[in-house]
Amino acid sequence: MQHYKNIHNFKHHAGLYLFLSIFLLYLTGLFYAKDFHTEYKIVEKSFALLFMPLAFGLMPQAKVHLVRKGFWQGLFSLALILGIYSFYSAYRIYSELGYLPTVGARVNEITYIHRPYFGLIQTLSFSYVLSLLFRKGLKIHPVYYLGLAIAIISVFLVVARLSVVALIIVCLYFVYEYLRKRGILNLKTIAGLILFMVLSISVLSQYNRFSERFIYLLQGKGEPRILIWECAYRQFTDRDFNIFLGNRSASTTQDKLNNCYKEESINKTYWAWIYESKENFNTHNEYLNMLLSYGILGLILLLALFLYLFFKSRKEADLAAQFFVIVFAFNCFTENLLARQDSIFIFCICAAIIIYYKKDEITVSAHPE
Repeated sequence: MQHYKNIHNFKHHAGLYLFLSIFLLYLTGLFYAKDFHTEYKIVEKSFALLFMPLAFGLMPQAKVHLVRKGFWQGLFSLALILGIYSFYSAYRIYSELGYLPTVGARVNEITYIHRPYFGLIQTLSFSYVLSLLFRKGLKIHPVYYLGLAIAIISVFLVVARLSVVALIIVCLYFVYEYLRKRGILNLKTIAGLILFMVLSISVLSQYNRFSERFIYLLQGKGEPRILIWECAYRQFTDRDFNIFLGNRSASTTQDKLNNCYKEESINKTYWAWIYESKENFNTHNEYLNMLLSYGILGLILLLALFLYLFFKSRKEADLAAQFFVIVFAFNCFTENLLARQDSIFIFCICAAIIIYYKKDEITVSAHPE
């Protein structure tokens, strides 16, 4: 209960209040949704936003440190297992069929889980190892170097879009923090970092599979997210749309998207597969989903939570947590990460750790990692 002292101190409990505010937005959707059952499923998935921070608030600081260590090592182990499995599966399919299914319908056979979430986990694993290198230098266990190599190859092998970009951003931030720690950060080094980023993007843009999946529409076969965002944009520009509160429920946003897919599939053939697949494709952008479902209020709360978590982890000099926020925030541009149970739990556990983790409130012997 020590964390709940001075509960009225907003500065001390801002993270908890932001979590509760976002959960309340999900909860209010029950009163506005036409389909109560569908909306309840959305609220049910989001319960971690409520109980995870509250549960961590009951933990003594020593247990928060212990859970933090277990979380990162568990995530690293998961990424390692998934990476090895993907290499084995790719080799098996290549032996049978003579090609690597790194794109197309069979790509999930080598990633085991959905490709964007495979990329997310691998990038987080990569970030964790970088944080160890930053703190301990090159003297880390060899298995971490193996995990680092697997993460890099895995992300680029399946061209996991924003995961590739997030990985580059994490590298740039790592170099920035390293130079700042050494006291050699100046205009020349900053210019070098910017140049590196520009060159990286330029090189990636020449990689056809990456550029085609990330940017372009080709011969009537579109990148689905760009097509989906067209339908989302129509909701935003509808004259009945409430800019401050949005549709007031996520299920209403989804219903309007489904109706748009149906209408467009009649007129444009490259929309047909989206509608005929019978899948309820969401906005594939968490920021866009919050804006449409809960208006500017929801978007501001989400951005405020990300900013709070980043600066709180920066205050505690927790580089792994800073990387986590960067990676998660970037992946929200192409996925509704708070719409899936697994990614909600990963986010809520790490975010709750960030909120209550205090580096200096425990003995050195109990320090994680």
